[in-house]
Amino acid sequence: MSEDIEGHQKRWAIRNPVLVTRGWQASLEECPHFNTMVRRPAGMEEGSGTDACTFCSSDQRVVPSTMCEGSTGAPSADMVVFQNQKENDHVVSLLPNRTGGPYYWIGITKNHLNETWKWIGNNSTWVGNHSWATKEPNNVHINEFCVEIYVNNGPNRGKWNDEKCSNKKFPVCYKGV
Repeated sequence: MSEDIEGHQKRWAIRNPVLVTRGWQASLEECPHFNTMVRRPAGMEEGSGTDACTFCSSDQRVVPSTMCEGSTGAPSADMVVFQNQKENDHVVSLLPNRTGGPYYWIGITKNHLNETWKWIGNNSTWVGNHSWATKEPNNVHINEFCVEIYVNNGPNRGKWNDEKCSNKKFPVCYKGV
């Protein structure tokens, strides 16, 4: 599922109908269930180390256990894994604003309160210097072992919040190309 993460040859998707493609120019034929697409930002060249993305948006909420499933229930993509703050910021810049929750699930989780947060698929523990929202993670509702990313217009836009995995949110996923 997580082959070639280091090479950034992945397609990121937010389930039905959202797609973010890193380092590739996707066509709608490649993604028949997707609608709007945005091209590579100026100054971000393919193969530059931080390859750009193509993006569409979704309105389907899911719990993490079914996050990146296809129509058959089998996994069709992996949870998004940010390698650095620049990737985090870029994907957030493409996500539609929400004035309130639910926000978007990202692929960082843990199983127990005292465990280190890890990215699904590569077990990286990178969380960045400024990733968490103020006073987060706080486990305020007990057993908050999944992470959402805020996409509002406030000061916490692009910041993370720990949440119960049973809550329904919009998933951010990627798919190998």
